[in-house]
Amino acid sequence: MEGNDTESLIVPTLFLVLLLACADLWAAHHFGFGIRNPSWLAVIASALGAGWGLVGWLFSKKEKEKTLEKAGRAFRKIILRPTLIQVLWAVFLMAALLFSSVTIVAEPGFELTKASVGRLSGGEGASHSPAEGANQVRQWVVASPLAGPYVVRADGYLPTLVEAAPLLGARIRLGRDVERSPSVLIRTLGSAKDALSVQARLRVFKRTGGDLKEIAKSEPGQEGSFLVGRGRFNARDRLEYWERELSVAGAVGEGQVNQHLLDWSTVHRLPLEEDLTPGDTLVIRVVSGENGEFASQEIVLEAVDILDLLLRSSI
Repeated sequence: MEGNDTESLIVPTLFLVLLLACADLWAAHHFGFGIRNPSWLAVIASALGAGWGLVGWLFSKKEKEKTLEKAGRAFRKIILRPTLIQVLWAVFLMAALLFSSVTIVAEPGFELTKASVGRLSGGEGASHSPAEGANQVRQWVVASPLAGPYVVRADGYLPTLVEAAPLLGARIRLGRDVERSPSVLIRTLGSAKDALSVQARLRVFKRTGGDLKEIAKSEPGQEGSFLVGRGRFNARDRLEYWERELSVAGAVGEGQVNQHLLDWSTVHRLPLEEDLTPGDTLVIRVVSGENGEFASQEIVLEAVDILDLLLRSSI
């Protein structure tokens, strides 16, 4: 093979290898598959070098040149045609500019259960759970600004808008880029507390206009305190505050303080129909089918992780 024929293979080969490397990194970043480490290029180069060394050992110089010439001609005609490589680059660049991804990463110490990515004008997208052993959700999308902003929703966190840039995509870290949804810890006092130990229920409603929608309720006979929302709560961190609260208010006798603290230390997380957001109006009631309503209070949620509420009896 003449020198200029050999040299003519170098440029298209470099462009082809570069295309394969870029496509692999892009697919791994946005779709989660591919060889993340481009060291596979070194493997290919080593294999080609070993093959060339074997040819040199098995054949004479003239036979080697003829073999290389045939292989180069076939490879160049099929794979290294400049037109084909240009088309492949055009297809890749079009895909890279049109498609992107949004990756939702769980907050350290918290489990990500479900998350979704939907268009701002197209409603909530389909929910996805992390793959086994992973603590993140990745969803490919049409790149912004072509598709506009996206709404990211994750259980226990407030919805947030993101732009999925071409090539890079968007990476959302829950707890840092997205605020947690507020939660309410409800403790009862007086006859409301006593009623819950029998057959009464704690019922939580969300006010929407003039309507009330029930979003959580306790089981009959459940005693203790009740957590509405997905926040994390450790009762031991609040015992000292609760003790001061009872002493200052004089709501119970001195001998009953420890019993109340012990009861409130048992925290029941109530199943929640929908996540809470700041500004929501909640109506919280302790009711019994036979004896009516023992306590009722209306609150407006603020942007806090956990609101500690003492619900006093109304009768």
